[in-house]
Amino acid sequence: MPAAHPSPEGPSPERIEATPEELRNVGAIKRLLHELAEAKAAHRTALSELKAERDRNESLTAKASSYERDCSVLQERIGCSDYRDRIEALILVVIIALLTFAVDFARSGNWKNSAGLVILTLILLAVIHLVRRGPRPKKKET
Repeated sequence: MPAAHPSPEGPSPERIEATPEELRNVGAIKRLLHELAEAKAAHRTALSELKAERDRNESLTAKASSYERDCSVLQERIGCSDYRDRIEALILVVIIALLTFAVDFARSGNWKNSAGLVILTLILLAVIHLVRRGPRPKKKET
């Protein structure tokens, strides 16, 4: 009978090795069958533990992939808003120019154009307010 390979939970090779005379004994066969049943049970337990661990790893991998995808989307969105301060400054310059033209139109008596420019200025101020109300991107550490 070939010697079994030692396993962490299985019986040691010394317990399995037996002479032909010992194997003919009914008690030895029962003992071997009992040890075989124990080894099968330990094998099934180990397989079920491995399957549970594999399923857990696959679940964690799927979650990590989802989180990485969400993180990259958020980073892309934040990257687009890095120019927020520059956009606000440009809108303020446009507002100053519009107010200058509105004052010039008001001095010349063209109240319709002056009112239109004031309304456009108010709309741009509302845009600036909405932009400032959103979450601020974190500064990149370099």
